[in-house]
Amino acid sequence: MNILLIDDEKSFHHILNILAKQLDFNSFLCSDLNKAKNIIEEHFIDIALIDINLPTCSGDQIITFIKDHSPNTLCYLFTSDFSKRLSYEKMVDGYIEKDKLVIKLPEILKKIKK
Repeated sequence: MNILLIDDEKSFHHILNILAKQLDFNSFLCSDLNKAKNIIEEHFIDIALIDINLPTCSGDQIITFIKDHSPNTLCYLFTSDFSKRLSYEKMVDGYIEKDKLVIKLPEILKKIKK
């Protein structure tokens, strides 16, 4: 199974890579929309984890692209700004508070693998 992390913080790339390997997921890591587009066009992605606050694009641009090109991909948003969650809730499959990502992500990935 494949997981895509779209985040501009490299520390999260490292953490996700470790978690993904532990749960037998292949991880793809990027920090902007163009790289995410390339990955999505070349690979089937089972789950995408998307940071709402990227400097180069908005979360809805990424979600729209994913849903248009890979409608079966689960999209989970994460951010430290809880107020932005409400504007995206109907577009995504779930939401994770950024400071709880390391704790919640293994639970989510285990459910997806079942």
